[in-house]
Amino acid sequence: MSEKLERRYRRLLAWYPENHREEYGDEMLAVLLTGAAEGQTRPRFGETVDVLRAALSARVATGSAALKDRRWADASGALSVLVPLALLAAYLGPMLARAVWQVRTEMVTVAFGFRPHVWVVTLVLLTMAVAALLGRRVIAALAAWAVTGLLATQAAITYVSYPVDMLQMVPVVVLVAVTAAALTVSGVGRGGLATLGHRQTIWYVLALLLVGLTPAITPLTARIEQFPGGYSAMLWPGGLYFMDPVLSRYTNGDGLSFIAVPVLLVAAILGLTALARTAGPVRRRLVVAVAPAVSMVPLIDTGFAGYMVSTVRFDPPVPLVTGQWVVLAVAPLLVFAIGAAWVQRHESTLQLVELGRAARRAARKTTDG
Repeated sequence: MSEKLERRYRRLLAWYPENHREEYGDEMLAVLLTGAAEGQTRPRFGETVDVLRAALSARVATGSAALKDRRWADASGALSVLVPLALLAAYLGPMLARAVWQVRTEMVTVAFGFRPHVWVVTLVLLTMAVAALLGRRVIAALAAWAVTGLLATQAAITYVSYPVDMLQMVPVVVLVAVTAAALTVSGVGRGGLATLGHRQTIWYVLALLLVGLTPAITPLTARIEQFPGGYSAMLWPGGLYFMDPVLSRYTNGDGLSFIAVPVLLVAAILGLTALARTAGPVRRRLVVAVAPAVSMVPLIDTGFAGYMVSTVRFDPPVPLVTGQWVVLAVAPLLVFAIGAAWVQRHESTLQLVELGRAARRAARKTTDG
């Protein structure tokens, strides 16, 4: 039988997970070689399709089993605490700033910019965070899927008239969906508080609290003067001078007092310190879980830049094409799969290194004895 054919069969079988190849690789290769025709130099099309299909099924099964690992379960518990708190900071910060602006300019409205759907999402996020802290994974998972459904519905409604706004919502929807899926798929783990630890939890909460309060620093420290037809605001210290009769730029979060910069710096230091002190297996999985949402930001800003510029020029807006929807759907899955594979390989390497160190220590003790 041709060595070239054997080599190509081995390359084809490399699509199987490593542990599967170690156990069944020689047997599968022997079957393929036995069924090969005389003079055949490459795998037949049908064989290639069957092997790739079976290899994909094996990898999915291996990945599903890996996600049920206790470390993924612990990480999902921690994620279900941090994600709702981060989203609460992102939701409530601008609304708090709007409320402060309206109070300071005596332009108080009944709603203060709080819309009913925001209240609903806020309450569900609070439920999710509290349930995750207490280790109530079922309640946290249900709340996470509820938030995913609410945000996805809002994005779908927004897409009809404002597809650019919908694209900007995609990273948030992906983040919540990953959290919900992690809580659903992973096995039984500890609660978020037990996983993160009391001190790290406090640091995370303080960091997110500072981020949420930062937008209110601008209206609190600005010097506001009324003039016929509107208000003027001077940011402190220094800052930019804006005039807007309805202060729409400030109420939407534009314009940031320089004093907010050290506050954000402190928040970043607290958050990174808490992350560094989180257990390595959990920390790695937190990064992998957040990576799909984070990766969508530059992907949308660069890959969809032309679309976002052009679609606003038409009424009605130009819809996304099929290829763009495929990218939005596949990219997060691909990023997560790559990250999960990296975690598995990295921790296998760490385990081998530790076994080597243990063997050297044992050999040294034997020599000394």
